[in-house]
Amino acid sequence: MAKKDCGGHPPKLNGYPGAVVLFNNLADVPATIFKCPADIDEKAMLALKLDLAMRENAPAGWKGDDTREKQVLNALFPIMSRDRQATEAVFALIKHQPGY
Repeated sequence: MAKKDCGGHPPKLNGYPGAVVLFNNLADVPATIFKCPADIDEKAMLALKLDLAMRENAPAGWKGDDTREKQVLNALFPIMSRDRQATEAVFALIKHQPGY
């Protein structure tokens, strides 16, 4: 289950609830290539980058639409170091967030 707000996120994530969820879960993402940044600021920037990619690239009504979900996966893939396993894990987190 996605960890929502543990209260230990950097202030730059305030106002971005989706990015906070990503920040709190990035270290637990299964991956073959992707490495979660150890530095808190780098991890926060990655969460914000994923959040921005969703806001800019996710088409309206993407959840449940196979073609549109693939567009979302394609937007996330390069951010997640082109790691299919990590991309799918982050996609699952994002898909269950009401803000996207």
